[in-house]
Amino acid sequence: MVFPDFSEDIRLIVSDMDGTLLGPDGTLSADFFPILDQLLARGCTFVVASGRQYFNLREIFHDYLDKIYFIAENGSYVAYKDQPIAILEMDKSFVNPIVQAVRALKDCHAVYCGASRAYIEDEDPEFVQEVSKYYHQLEVVPDLTLLEGEPCLKIAVCNLGEAPEYGYPHLCHFEKQGLKVVLSGRNWVDLSEPTANKGVPLSQLQERLGIHKEQTLAFGDQMNDLEMLACAHYSFAVENAYPALKPYARYQAPANAEQGVLQVLRHLCKIYEEKMVNLEPLAHKLEY
Repeated sequence: MVFPDFSEDIRLIVSDMDGTLLGPDGTLSADFFPILDQLLARGCTFVVASGRQYFNLREIFHDYLDKIYFIAENGSYVAYKDQPIAILEMDKSFVNPIVQAVRALKDCHAVYCGASRAYIEDEDPEFVQEVSKYYHQLEVVPDLTLLEGEPCLKIAVCNLGEAPEYGYPHLCHFEKQGLKVVLSGRNWVDLSEPTANKGVPLSQLQERLGIHKEQTLAFGDQMNDLEMLACAHYSFAVENAYPALKPYARYQAPANAEQGVLQVLRHLCKIYEEKMVNLEPLAHKLEY
């Protein structure tokens, strides 16, 4: 697979997690962190963009909380230096009809994604095992429709079958009511405010840092990465990406099983080393 001859002024790198940066087993290769250190040392800004809960992501990147940015919950929760800098709430009047719709679906379970923790009402062991992979702050409650006080960032729906074949078609009608309904993984559908996506906070970060689309490199694998890829000239879909996403990426990286993101980043580091490129760090320009 041939990679592009990157501009020597790549300043921002953003990657999805599941199906992209993470391997098929859901773990991050230890080989990634030395590459990340090289990129940060050369002045690149790195952004994690995921449908996962922030508190899950912070455990994976606990040594980098002051060095990288986090776009969590598909763009509804953005954090920097371990502090939320943007939270986008969903209209809670949608919670009841969504939960009722999910309850009527076979093998589907709703997750109320709040700002401080996630909530579930179903203790099915297979579901709990699946949801615990992505939500570390998790609480079981009797009824999701009766939650008060906690803002709702999104409702994530776990389908223990294939989401595109079952869960999504039964939930996409909420788009006509003004919500965003998107496939976020093999077993997941997310419902949120229509402006909730990874691209909005990424474009805002680009503006604040003075980074252009041509200086941005992005990696994704699912339809919830579409807007994020649109913010990057160097947009990559991994080989294992959902087929409908691939036309929206300019380039293809090897599959996550082959550490495709790492292969591309090693190629970028090699170019930097050959050209002796060091960029001026931009983090000091941000004031939140």
